[in-house]
Amino acid sequence: MQEITTKLQGLEWARVNAAEPIFAIERPHGIAYQIGLNPQVKPDRVIFHPSLGLMHLETSGLVAAFTGRQFRGMAGACSMGTGLSDLLYEEGIAMAPYVRWTVRSEDEAAREIDTLWSDLQDFGCPYLESVRSLQDLIAKMQSAARYQELSGHLAVACALEGMEADAVNALREYAEKAQGQQGDILNRSRSFISSFVVHFQIGESVLDYSFGS
Repeated sequence: MQEITTKLQGLEWARVNAAEPIFAIERPHGIAYQIGLNPQVKPDRVIFHPSLGLMHLETSGLVAAFTGRQFRGMAGACSMGTGLSDLLYEEGIAMAPYVRWTVRSEDEAAREIDTLWSDLQDFGCPYLESVRSLQDLIAKMQSAARYQELSGHLAVACALEGMEADAVNALREYAEKAQGQQGDILNRSRSFISSFVVHFQIGESVLDYSFGS
């Protein structure tokens, strides 16, 4: 773990979570990248499940505010991301955490960590660096299968870019995904929608949408 930390910090990545090995770096235009190592510790081995996150700081800050959450800067929730193993799977390399990133002994540690580092460089960095602006992030979100929170991030990002029709469509999509929600989750969805409308002064029609159970 310390070796990966040293390598990332040498490239100006900062550890942003004291409890978990999560690292982030800010790029131009308010874009930030996250890498989480996600070690799974077992009695006889440690298995790494690295994750990659893409964030636009203003977008993530507004999403947090609209849902009544505290924004934690680069340690906060990303707009979207992927597992490093998913990227390797797309290249025909299956079961990467178990065949490439599992450390069973101190003797194996250097080799497995070198492999993990190489995979982060060869597969993870190109994924992260494909997003260099808010426009890039919007395009990536628009092409992805969307769950409710991703629709919310897309709505805010489009609104910030002045893409009002796309923003309202994403907000409506967010409201549709609230169907069947109850309790605190439903209240958070309602808070997001009403706060979005007040902040951006668009999407008033979505306030009339019948959602929840």
